Amino acid sequence: MTMAAARDVVHALADAGLTVATGESLTAGLVAARLADVPGASAVLHGGVVAYQNAVKTGLLGVPEDLLARVGAVDADVARRMALGARAALGA
Repeated sequence: MTMAAARDVVHALADAGLTVATGESLTAGLVAARLADVPGASAVLHGGVVAYQNAVKTGLLGVPEDLLARVGAVDADVARRMALGARAALGA
């Protein structure tokens, strides 16, 4: 994510009165870090979870073990479940 894109995301969230939390694996926190680099990001960024191991995906973010067993960690549904879990865990 470029700094311009991160700035656009932070400003759009602020303008809409929304907040964000990230649930990341392969990116290892890069998305949250980019957003946090934008001045004023603390108004919209609640935090991020780096769930590199499947145990963290299931235990902290609530990704079902059977889903991971069936499709693997690199899957759109797993990513969606991680995002929903991060949102719930961090209150965004």
